[in-house]
Amino acid sequence: MTDEPAPTLLTQRERQVLLLLINGTTNRALARQLGIAERTLRAHLTSISRKLCLSSRVEAALYAYRHRESLLAMQPGDDTDVSDAVYHREIERAIA
Repeated sequence: MTDEPAPTLLTQRERQVLLLLINGTTNRALARQLGIAERTLRAHLTSISRKLCLSSRVEAALYAYRHRESLLAMQPGDDTDVSDAVYHREIERAIA
């Protein structure tokens, strides 16, 4: 495996989106699940792809699968609230 950018480059929300890609859910369904507009979700996906040097959604899902343990282990930062911490636990259950 080649050296890959670290998931620490991502915001908490980008990590959430990345983890949810593992399930192969559509953009519309992911946006609904996150309570955001589909356009906002696409912006997150673009940002993730740029930061991690990924060229497709499939590459992003594979990256998330390979790094899922470290992505899940990252605790919500100071820029998140309790609802993000609860959502983080929900993601763990969704991809388990």
